[in-house]
Amino acid sequence: MDTKAVILVLFVVALVLAVYVATNRGTPEKEENAVAFVLEDLQNKYPDADIRDVLDSKLADGVWQIKARVVYDAYSPCPRRKHISYRYPAFNFVTPPPEDITNNCIVCSGMPTCRIAFREEALIASHTMSGSEKVTVFLTSHPDARGDATFYPFLDREWGFENVWDVVWIDGTTGEKIEVLVGDEGKIARIYE
Repeated sequence: MDTKAVILVLFVVALVLAVYVATNRGTPEKEENAVAFVLEDLQNKYPDADIRDVLDSKLADGVWQIKARVVYDAYSPCPRRKHISYRYPAFNFVTPPPEDITNNCIVCSGMPTCRIAFREEALIASHTMSGSEKVTVFLTSHPDARGDATFYPFLDREWGFENVWDVVWIDGTTGEKIEVLVGDEGKIARIYE
């Protein structure tokens, strides 16, 4: 075989190998690896956040599509929540800009319908929506109060509430607390002092 034939055969083999490598993703990365990578990236990019975690991960065409959240001032009256989307592994890994879920302590402003979908929205709604004046007074007189919210599809208290956020504000120094039920449509259902 002459030199030209050997070069041609090597060229064809290299071309076939290059096409195989470019089109074959092989076995997808394990979910644990993708989630660990995202959590490390969140720690590096948002070191001052109170909460950094993965909300959802789905495998599509050999790529993990991951949605994460980052929350600042998580237990304050005005928490700031962002969602960050990832594709892993990805060539030239770049994430799109974060999506602000809560910002400037405002929820449901200028919207024809309101839907409280996240705990941070419930914390804000508990003291900013119509009927929340007692909660505002409590937070003003207890500036170190910390809040948390839990969603219940049905909460059997007195009358039974459906699709309600149970928001509890506690002053860690005095132990005083106020509890407010916020409907998922943003209305104050009940306040317990």
